[in-house]
Amino acid sequence: QTLEQWARDRSARTRSLSVVYTQPLTPKWQANLDLVLSRTGSTPASGGVAATAGSGTETYLGAQMTGNGIVRKGDTLIFGLRRARTARFNIISFDSAARFPVGPVSFEPRFRFARRTDRFGPGHQNAYRPSLRVTYAASTKVALDAEIGFTFLDQRWSDAAFVGKSEERATILNLGYRFSF
Repeated sequence: QTLEQWARDRSARTRSLSVVYTQPLTPKWQANLDLVLSRTGSTPASGGVAATAGSGTETYLGAQMTGNGIVRKGDTLIFGLRRARTARFNIISFDSAARFPVGPVSFEPRFRFARRTDRFGPGHQNAYRPSLRVTYAASTKVALDAEIGFTFLDQRWSDAAFVGKSEERATILNLGYRFSF
């Protein structure tokens, strides 16, 4: 009974509302808009675990353009812009992705930039994430994937008590397969 109560105490309730609007603009381009409002409740202290505060209402707004057959037949281009206001941060991000099929192989370059600013202090973080994914359709049911990407994070703080910066670099390599059944 005690364990069940602790589990209930650690399970915050989340409520969200999503509104999505999609509109074809031309035979090749489509626009998408989405709005998400979300609120996660607090959890009480129990079982030696500290209480957590609720998030308040968080807002996510996004716009995306998707194009098909723009550069060559069978390709897909996606450009997106998002704005988020969370309990702790304001975030703005730009995403771009493309898919260029050449026979059984697809090349998928991607790029993401995000800027996160602290709502309660003078700090910010910029994140840059370029990557390239290659997919080989071995059959109608099996696909092999390889992706290499890089992450560049630059973070800065500046207030009366502390001034500093942090730079992080990472290389990411993913190998995988997909089996459709």
